[in-house]
Amino acid sequence: MPLSNGMTEMVRGSSGGMRGFDDEERKEIREALVDAGEKFFLRVGPRKTTVKELTDEVGIAKGSFYNFFDSKSELFMEVFIRIGRDNVGAALKAVEDVEDGQEGIRLLFHAYADWLEDHPIIQKFAADVDQDRFRRSFPADQFAAAERKRDELLAAPVERWQANGTLRDDVSPVAVVELLQLVLLLAVTNDEYDEDYYRKRNFAIETLARGLEP
Repeated sequence: MPLSNGMTEMVRGSSGGMRGFDDEERKEIREALVDAGEKFFLRVGPRKTTVKELTDEVGIAKGSFYNFFDSKSELFMEVFIRIGRDNVGAALKAVEDVEDGQEGIRLLFHAYADWLEDHPIIQKFAADVDQDRFRRSFPADQFAAAERKRDELLAAPVERWQANGTLRDDVSPVAVVELLQLVLLLAVTNDEYDEDYYRKRNFAIETLARGLEP
């Protein structure tokens, strides 16, 4: 999303950093860059996207980019953090009023998988991106911190079900949440979501849910 003309001129005229901007303006520019990153990820992928394309999209000078992100990889990390927040939000909403752990696990895992299958960036990532190389381009501590935050949020309903006795409590809530990676693996390694894929997905989720019976 391009910035207003006034703000764009202030950024282009800035040679010594971001002293002319308050916190709200800095937040707006950063969010606009993340929006641009998401757009170009879908269009050409992260490797082919240039910093100049990102800053031109937003309407700021190329050098101003580094007032907000240390590298292009850091920007795309932020894109994935945003995607992760949306995914977690969708999964948690699906189980917010569920008190039975068995039903909750099924709904949580299905909601997580549905979201992965429908998100265009996840599909672009699975089809066109060297995933190992892409992940290595991120600062390891930032990636690990994002994963920990995701797991902590998703572990909250698991703790609730363990506390009310509807889910086995001899497994840590985070360990239960980590099983979602099996769903992720299924989702990103299938070329098409056909009847056989859904059969495998449903069998995997049902098996996991039954294995967590108290």
